[in-house]
Amino acid sequence: MPLLCISVLVLLLLPWSLSCDSKSSPETVTDHYRAIVRTDLQNTETNVTASLRSSTCAGQRKHRKLDCTAESSPEKIRILTILLKQACRMHKLRLPHVKKLASSVQDSINCPCGQKNRMTAGKQRHKRQNRHTNGPKKLCIAKAILSSMTVCYEMLNAL
Repeated sequence: MPLLCISVLVLLLLPWSLSCDSKSSPETVTDHYRAIVRTDLQNTETNVTASLRSSTCAGQRKHRKLDCTAESSPEKIRILTILLKQACRMHKLRLPHVKKLASSVQDSINCPCGQKNRMTAGKQRHKRQNRHTNGPKKLCIAKAILSSMTVCYEMLNAL
């Protein structure tokens, strides 16, 4: 019984502890998009597309999408949350192509990505071994995130 109570308590407090209190207003994010992020987004999309020129994303396994169009009521705050999650996923890809854009989006929203717990030595070794083989896969994921991010910003500007 105590384990059940702890589990319920964790489920109730976890979203609250992961939320960001310092989010910028949607209007500020829209202005920042027009001034800075739009150019970074276009440059990043060009770089990723150029890097993928020799390979195709058709055979890649589908990944979990963070999409603004899937929501029934696109609220501005919800779109900002999705944009932040997309920027954090781009940071985790560790691609030089997307680093500047991810930082620009994160700075625009004024909310940091959550910190990850340290990995065990076995996971670190496995990740180092797969780093070189997952280049096209990471680029395909980045391309999908970029297209979704573009849709989210267009929706945010339209609201």
